[in-house]
Amino acid sequence: MVRLHNLFILTALIIFCFFSSPAIGTTGSATYYNPPYTPSACFGRRDSGHMVAAASYMLYNRRAICGRRYKVTCLTAAYSKGRNPCKANNVVYVTVVDLCPGCQAQQLDLSREAFASIAGLGAGRIKIYFQPV
Repeated sequence: MVRLHNLFILTALIIFCFFSSPAIGTTGSATYYNPPYTPSACFGRRDSGHMVAAASYMLYNRRAICGRRYKVTCLTAAYSKGRNPCKANNVVYVTVVDLCPGCQAQQLDLSREAFASIAGLGAGRIKIYFQPV
């Protein structure tokens, strides 16, 4: 009886650890693009708002990323231009709605509004940390 109870506890613990693991993020870069944000590769003419992003081919993965929300944190300028372009409130939440064919592997192309909410537009490209939410 004790063995069965211990087996049950161990199984429950393994299941809990498997399903409760936190979403892991990655570092990359972000640029921005200007409206209109439709049509998009993911949703055609459906308007998904202004806090959206396009993903590189690698991240896009044949539409697997479509509709996924990300927490994007501005870390610093992608190129050394002196001061850090990140704003005090350097976090934005975006939904991936499009493909960015010119983006590098770990790059998101944020809507102008999303980029401007975390960094000065003059930076053009920033280093980011992004994770699914």
